[in-house]
Amino acid sequence: MKKITTRQVMMTFIGIYLGASFVSGQEIYQFFGVFGGYGIAGMAVAVFVFFIFGCMIMRISHRTGIRDFEKLVVRGYHPVLRLIFGGFTLFFMFTVVMVVVAGAGALLEQLWGFPAFAGSIFMGLLLAVAGTTGARGMVSAFGFVVPFMVAVGLLVGLMSFFNLELSPLATSPVSGSNPLVGNWFIAALTFVSYNLLVAISVLTPIAPSVESDRAITQGILCGSLLLFVIALCVLVPIALHLPLVQESSLPMLTLASAIHPALGILYALLLLCGMFGSGLSCLYAVSTRVRKIGPIHGKGLLVVIMAAATLGSIAGFKNLIATLFPLFGYFGLLALASVGLHYWSVRKKEKTNH
Repeated sequence: MKKITTRQVMMTFIGIYLGASFVSGQEIYQFFGVFGGYGIAGMAVAVFVFFIFGCMIMRISHRTGIRDFEKLVVRGYHPVLRLIFGGFTLFFMFTVVMVVVAGAGALLEQLWGFPAFAGSIFMGLLLAVAGTTGARGMVSAFGFVVPFMVAVGLLVGLMSFFNLELSPLATSPVSGSNPLVGNWFIAALTFVSYNLLVAISVLTPIAPSVESDRAITQGILCGSLLLFVIALCVLVPIALHLPLVQESSLPMLTLASAIHPALGILYALLLLCGMFGSGLSCLYAVSTRVRKIGPIHGKGLLVVIMAAATLGSIAGFKNLIATLFPLFGYFGLLALASVGLHYWSVRKKEKTNH
């Protein structure tokens, strides 16, 4: 690969999180929107932790040359632990692909009444074809998709304040809607940890190709700031229009369509881009790893992965987010602690050598 620039780091970092569940508003609603004002505080905490660990992940890989995510998390030679973590993380990334495929089905069903499974098959085929482009194709896709997502997301968020009736902002630190994320702080932590499982898997292979440590820091910082702005443009409108969106599988699409049908169609295109970006990043990470250990290679592997994801999407977009994401989040807390220890070890070794 050619050297990856600061801008590409920023776009890739943002693109990891701005997937189907995030930009649709469903993930933001379940982990932050239900808490109102406390949810906004939780989002600020989450983005700050994203910045810290994003820098740690890429600096470890950039300085050590590590490209396998399980080696970055499990320092030293512990093959059983690496196998457990690697397998669990691969399953989570496969779950994200499954959620993306389910999200495409939910979108086409809500917007145009198409059968949900038909939309899922469409996204599955699209990802299988795009998956043949590898890491450079993934980085290039984020560079195209992210600016479009940011622009339309900001537009819908701002217009909702002037075109729709506002509801009082709730300020509850606890929520009974999902027992797996019962209070705002636990919700923020689990949101961070399962998202960073994906970040580790996507950022680790590309970090050695980044220009410098400075490019890493600047890219992650700019990406974090922009991610927070985008998150607020999703979270605040949802929190101020809860009666309208709380039963919707795609809350932001519901808001956009309520403002104007044409804006709903535009936002649907945004969602498809977000689904494509997050699905491609996870598909790349899964296929890259499985290709090293499995008997199936090349296009055949991509077909098998996407066929399984399409079948799994039958469980439904909303249900997959509500159950699997929090469970993976609790496991991910162990990964965060391990990454922190690894980074501290690398820094300590550098100081000793100097």
